[in-house]
Amino acid sequence: MTSQAEFPWVLTPARICSTEWSVRCRRFAGCGVGWIVVLLCCLFLGCGGDDLEFGTSKKNGNLSVGKGESSLHFGAQGGGGRSGSRKVEDTTVRGNIFNLRPATSRPIVVFVFVNLRDPGTFQDFDDAEVATITTDRSFLVSHLAAGDLTVVFLLDQVGVNQDGTIDPGDPIAIFHDPKGRLHNLSAATDVTLEDVDLTFNLSAPDSGTATVQSEANIVVQQQSIAETPTADPASGSPTVHNP
Repeated sequence: MTSQAEFPWVLTPARICSTEWSVRCRRFAGCGVGWIVVLLCCLFLGCGGDDLEFGTSKKNGNLSVGKGESSLHFGAQGGGGRSGSRKVEDTTVRGNIFNLRPATSRPIVVFVFVNLRDPGTFQDFDDAEVATITTDRSFLVSHLAAGDLTVVFLLDQVGVNQDGTIDPGDPIAIFHDPKGRLHNLSAATDVTLEDVDLTFNLSAPDSGTATVQSEANIVVQQQSIAETPTADPASGSPTVHNP
C-alpha cells in the first residue's frame, strides 16, 4: 500500500489536522490565506466537527489551531503582522541523527520553539516551526524568529494515529543545550546540530534525550539583520576610490 510519505502533496484529513500543516499554514496568517486554506480543506475532506478549534486561546490572546487541548498555540502576529512591518524570520536549524534508540521505522518530527516558556506542555511560546526527519536522518527547520530556541524531537504514531502533534504520552526528547548556545539568537542565524544522539524512552515518554558529543557539534553562525554583503575586489567588482 502506498504511504503518505511517498506523496507529501496529497492532502488527507490527518495531514490537514496535524500540527505540521497548522505551522505551515500559519506562515500565511498575516494575509489571511492560511486560515482560508485550512477552512476550505476541512470542509472538503470532512475534517469538521470538534477536530479543529479556531478562535482565541486563554493565554495571551494567541490563536489556536489543532486538535483539542493538546493543540499548539501560535502568536497572532507570528510570521507576519501589519502590512509593511513583517517580522524577519530567517533563522534556520539543520542537523542529522547519528544514533537512534530504540531502532524504529516510525516517523520522527522535529519542532523548534522560540522563547518556549512551558517545556512539557508546549503551549506558551512566541513562534514555532516543524519538519519531519528524512529517510537519511537529516532535518531542516527554517523561517524562525529571533529569541531562545528549544529543539524537541517527537516519535510520532503510525497510520491513522500519525498526526504530527505532541500529544500527552507521546515519546519526546528535548535537545540538551547546557551552555545556552541556542539562546538570544538573531532572526538571521544558521544553526547546525551535528551527529545528534537521540534516545526515546518508551516507558517514560517525556524523558527522552537528545545530545551531541561536544560543544563543537553545535555550530552557530549569527549575523546582524542589518548586515549587508560587501563587494569583494578579488571577484572582479570595480573598486571606487574617493578623492
